[in-house]
Amino acid sequence: MKRIFFLIFLLSISCVFAQNQEITLTPSRTGYSQGETVQIHILSSLDLISPLSTSNLKLIDNRSSSIPIAQGLTRISANEYYSYFDIPTVLKDGEYFFKILSVRYRKSDGTSALYTTSLPLIVRNTPYSLSMRPAIFFKTISRLEQPGFQLVLSNHGASDFVLTLSTDASFIKVPTAPQTLHVGESITPTITTLVVGKTETTFSGNVIINYDGSSYALPVTLKREEALQTQEKTPTPNTSAPVLSSVQEQQAQEQQASASLAFLTSLKEINRTLKKDQLLEGTLPFKNTGETSLHLLRFELTGTLPEVVSLSQTQLAQLDPGEIHELTLTFNKNKDLRKNYQGTLKITSKEGTSLELPIALVLQNKKEEQLAQEVLPTEVSSTVPPSSLSTRRWVIISIISVIILLGIGFYFIRKRKVV
Repeated sequence: MKRIFFLIFLLSISCVFAQNQEITLTPSRTGYSQGETVQIHILSSLDLISPLSTSNLKLIDNRSSSIPIAQGLTRISANEYYSYFDIPTVLKDGEYFFKILSVRYRKSDGTSALYTTSLPLIVRNTPYSLSMRPAIFFKTISRLEQPGFQLVLSNHGASDFVLTLSTDASFIKVPTAPQTLHVGESITPTITTLVVGKTETTFSGNVIINYDGSSYALPVTLKREEALQTQEKTPTPNTSAPVLSSVQEQQAQEQQASASLAFLTSLKEINRTLKKDQLLEGTLPFKNTGETSLHLLRFELTGTLPEVVSLSQTQLAQLDPGEIHELTLTFNKNKDLRKNYQGTLKITSKEGTSLELPIALVLQNKKEEQLAQEVLPTEVSSTVPPSSLSTRRWVIISIISVIILLGIGFYFIRKRKVV
């Protein structure tokens, strides 16, 4: 009997360990209004074979249909990530699901398996809707570095509101004066940090954003590169030396930034032929392929494109090394294409990064539409069974033969009367 209880005990322990092998999803909250930013903390206890990417993350409805979102993913460590995106403004109220799909991990026996999990999110329309970028700030720093960033806050709702900023960490400094954010407008408060001279190697805290009964906690994490400690020297009274060093470091980063941004697509240009009322939407992923963070990224359309193309966002506060971001483009946004449009999508950053993608939209003319419509009868006629075609052919031949015979008979009858 004791042996049985012991076996049951061992089985229960193994079940607990099996349950711990999972990916947990923790949202900043479960309910959001259209246009608001969703933050999801992703923590994995699995031995992931490859890092998570935005291709593993989807927003779906209750019919399992995928919903396009411009998604960001920040990697904190091999098993910790933050995902963030804005709820599409056209989304209807209801329940949706944030899903992690087909994540391959290594089991204890050495074999691999796929893992899938989901998190329910409730979307409900409210007058107040706040979007923020970045939704998380994570950076690896040196001992003499104390970074800051600009926080982009946008009102996507139907009413103005007052917001205030605060923090739960002493190393984070925020402007504390209340600010009114009007509908359709954005503000860019500057967040700074004070970590130089402190002995800690990791700094963690939050920027707290309060607005009309709702709030966000924006995680801020700084980790020092211990390898840089060997390169540090004792400061001297000559204050010009650190300034010169920082200038040289900035110049090196600017030189590297010129080649640190790339589209994750094989397209060299976008060229589409559309009908006058045809709407087209798609996402364009790009990645920071460099070793330093990019700041104050701006997205701009040139030429005649702004008349008919819209972007999901026009600026991004920060893109960390290896981070992938997706930009959603809507072509023929007013469903009233009147001519051909062309220009360029340009992405630039404070560090001097520049990335361009040519775009051309061609209006399908009436002749092309008529030709497309005229092709249809020919295609339909080709589907008529061969037996039907043979029957028609014999009927036509019979009618012609009867007409010829009647003509010959009429000729001989008339000839006899004349004789």
